[in-house]
Amino acid sequence: MWALDSITRTHNSVKGYVRVDLGYLRSPAPDSISLCIPTGPAAMAAPTTRHPLLLTFTLQLTLLLTLVTTVSAQGNCPSDKCRCRRSFWRIVMQCSDLQGAQVPAFTGNSYRFYDVSFRASCIRRIQQRAFVNITTSDLRLQDLCVETIERSAFEGVGQDLTGLHLDNNTIRDLPDGIFRHMPNLMYLSLSNNRIRDVPPSVFADLSHLQFLYLYR
Repeated sequence: MWALDSITRTHNSVKGYVRVDLGYLRSPAPDSISLCIPTGPAAMAAPTTRHPLLLTFTLQLTLLLTLVTTVSAQGNCPSDKCRCRRSFWRIVMQCSDLQGAQVPAFTGNSYRFYDVSFRASCIRRIQQRAFVNITTSDLRLQDLCVETIERSAFEGVGQDLTGLHLDNNTIRDLPDGIFRHMPNLMYLSLSNNRIRDVPPSVFADLSHLQFLYLYR
């Protein structure tokens, strides 16, 4: 019968993991075993096992692969003003602290992003073909001080886009045909803007749209 002598917790360098050192008081061979136990969201992706040494190896390998793929994703990020990271099979891009008249240019890349978001920024205008080199399922453009969206702003964004978030801006008008390049869009939020008129045909091309938010 092994009795637990002490448990010491120290935060690992990677957020979401806690290192636990287990010291055993009585055992056939007294020893100390270190486990990297995930907490929070990381716990959902961690395998479980009854063998502590196998658990240690599995979790350390998972952590190593995550770090390697994160560095790889950041090295090929389509903008030096954004941060790209990979979480297992998902790649996300976050752009922050941008201050300018329009969306920054993106270089060509082969990524299929799960999520592209802009935070803590102020971009007054979304120019033509602003996301031409971006393929993503979800595009988040909330709280960006956006006033104007040009008619072809989303041209080239790709067939994968299913969610577009434009909440909490100062948009006044929606040009006719602005959403025509989003055949698979399912979620569209334009809440808390200053939209005065909506052309009758502005949503005509959104045949898969399921959720539309326009409240103020």
